[in-house]
Amino acid sequence: MATYLTQRSALTVKSVLWVTLRKPERPMKYTALRAIFTRINEKLSTNITAHDFRHTCALRLAADPKVSLVDIQTHLRHRHITTTERYLVAHPDEVVKRLQMRKTAKPPKGTARQAWNYEPRDLDLLLGREGGSL
Repeated sequence: MATYLTQRSALTVKSVLWVTLRKPERPMKYTALRAIFTRINEKLSTNITAHDFRHTCALRLAADPKVSLVDIQTHLRHRHITTTERYLVAHPDEVVKRLQMRKTAKPPKGTARQAWNYEPRDLDLLLGREGGSL
């Protein structure tokens, strides 16, 4: 991908990402892009589609705390925000890492550190123990 991007004309905000290599550069049609993926998949024994790039982009945008769900919805051109929510994937290892960072982070001066704990009643309810009610 890096080679493709460096061998083509300069990109601008309005540039089309996928263009033909033959001059004059023009937007690549879906059938041509699909043919490229077919050749790649046959060579690598994979099953990658152009739509996989869309999902990867959406997942990376959703992982960025500076990007809102509405921004992702607009970028993907989804009519309903609920169709965008599928990209809000919480990877367990990343959640644990963020929680551990919060636990070890130094609180601002003059404030007490708040521990992150489960409420015992919540655990009882979750684990089906007697008397676990909220």
